[in-house]
Amino acid sequence: MDNAFGGLPYEAEPYADVTYTPPFEFTEDFDTSSQPAELTNEQVPLTDPVEVPPQGPSRSRKKGAVKKVAVRAKKFSVKEDELLCSACLNVTKDPIVGVNQPTGAYWASISSYFHEHKKTTEDRNISSLQHRWGGIQHETSQFCSFYAQVERKKESGKSEDDKVKDALQMYDGVARANFSYMHC
Repeated sequence: MDNAFGGLPYEAEPYADVTYTPPFEFTEDFDTSSQPAELTNEQVPLTDPVEVPPQGPSRSRKKGAVKKVAVRAKKFSVKEDELLCSACLNVTKDPIVGVNQPTGAYWASISSYFHEHKKTTEDRNISSLQHRWGGIQHETSQFCSFYAQVERKKESGKSEDDKVKDALQMYDGVARANFSYMHC
């Protein structure tokens, strides 16, 4: 029976509706002299040379043009954090527009409010405001969850300051960092 195993005796056994193929064991020695010898460099067929496109950007720069390099801005100050929080709250609480606006318009409103009321010379773009607001929201949400846990304990004799201190200790233990947005 001639099959995929080069004429060696082999039969598949039917097993239900699927044909089962048993593992193949080599029991005969194979003659390697009939296999083709390796090709030498002289016998390797040559192909036509192919042009390879040059690496790098495809557009060339004009003479005298200067590439803009991103410069990292100064850290947000406490006043800028407070102003950003105020801007987000005021734009969100606006009874006419509120949050029912496209993302670009929402952040443009926050940016314009921020830049109208800022008292620093530092210019912040929308991307930096979004990133900073995301960090403030994330860490403040974590702190609020710890504060809610302290509130649920309903310990008698604890003042608000004691509850805040307990929440700060829990935050420091879990986040392994100090809560840096108490001013917000």
